[in-house]
Amino acid sequence: MNLKEPILVLANGAYPTNKIPLSLIHKAGSIVCIDGAVNSLIHNNLTPDLIIGDLDSIKTDLKNTYQHIIIEKKNQNDNDFRKCLSWLYKNNYRKFDIVGAIGKREDHSIANIFSILEINLNLESRIITDYGIFQIITNQKEISSFKGQQVSLFTLSSNTKITTKNLKYELNSKSFQKLYAGTLNESISNVFYIKSDDGKTLLYTTHK
Repeated sequence: MNLKEPILVLANGAYPTNKIPLSLIHKAGSIVCIDGAVNSLIHNNLTPDLIIGDLDSIKTDLKNTYQHIIIEKKNQNDNDFRKCLSWLYKNNYRKFDIVGAIGKREDHSIANIFSILEINLNLESRIITDYGIFQIITNQKEISSFKGQQVSLFTLSSNTKITTKNLKYELNSKSFQKLYAGTLNESISNVFYIKSDDGKTLLYTTHK
């Protein structure tokens, strides 16, 4: 299976309505559907290039139609979202955007968002929602922004230290003791900088 870039992963949450994630779907070189996400894709008059999952959500007729591009993963110790990320990594696809990762079920939304932070894979992946972008910071990064953009930071380890520049509430080698401790910050410029030491940081920024 050869996927063309840019690669877009469509998860089986709510299908996006915002023009930003929708444009990513329409501009994708390849669309990878996670299980029943193909139902929504077909409903929106688009076709998948690959379908990955345990196939418990895909419609029977679509399962038959697209059986030639289905990769069935039955392992119940992991969810379809993480199965998809692992397959892409193992097949040397490291850079892709993800839409449809939230909505329908809050528990799935939380699991999907924190999967890109927790999973031990070297991926350049972002989750784009109708309202903003989740991405991983591993070292130091410059982020294009706008004044007043809402910014939140999350870590899974209190050992992770974060330093920022051009945020309303600056951080200087700051570690978080609570999951919510880095939320509700704000950009004060058209660019800000973030450095994450001793661990990964999940960055959320709102759309303009």
